[in-house]
Amino acid sequence: MGQLEEIAFVEEPHLDRSALDELLDRLGTKCGRYFLNRTAVRRKIPFFHAAIYGFEARVTTFMPGETACFRCLFHGGPPPSGAFPVVGAAPGVAASIQAMEVIKYFTDCGTLLKDRLLIFDGEAGGFREFKLLRDPDCPDCGSLYPTG
Repeated sequence: MGQLEEIAFVEEPHLDRSALDELLDRLGTKCGRYFLNRTAVRRKIPFFHAAIYGFEARVTTFMPGETACFRCLFHGGPPPSGAFPVVGAAPGVAASIQAMEVIKYFTDCGTLLKDRLLIFDGEAGGFREFKLLRDPDCPDCGSLYPTG
């Protein structure tokens, strides 16, 4: 099913892909996110990622050629699709932080979440941050970095 979604997205006639300056991820599937990641890496444009699961919201900014990419973070292929719970205000938290990332990027203000994954835990009522590491063997972005 993931490939069908990807093909449908690629063949949308009204999308002018030559004009893309950045990508904002609001998709609900990893298949779609892998496609956006490959597009961002190929075009070397920012990819602003936000995801939710239950009470949790996750946000990061991928900058091809500078940072890890989505596939570096999620090594394996897409998991089997299935319904997942969305609780409370997690989507609003993710969208607000993602919007702030885009504003910071275009205004050149503040510090982007580059190579950092910010996680909001609505159940515990707090934030955690994890450092992201680039995978030098990543099939999507590995060729953007010098070897040796």
